[in-house]
Amino acid sequence: MPSSADLAKIHIAKKELGLTDEAYRDMLHLHFQVASSKDLKPQQVIVLLNKFRAKGWRPKTNVKNGR
Repeated sequence: MPSSADLAKIHIAKKELGLTDEAYRDMLHLHFQVASSKDLKPQQVIVLLNKFRAKGWRPKTNVKNGR
């Protein structure tokens, strides 16, 4: 089961890419044969996030005090 941080990244990427629920669930089923991101294995989370990056999603970086 993915961590809550991983699930948050997945759902942020989905929203920022403008994926509909249908398109998102189709992607999960097509590539991973799961109905929910909660059912992904840790390696599958990495693959999914990389697929989102390939579509143009860039995760926000944490910048602390200009460092």
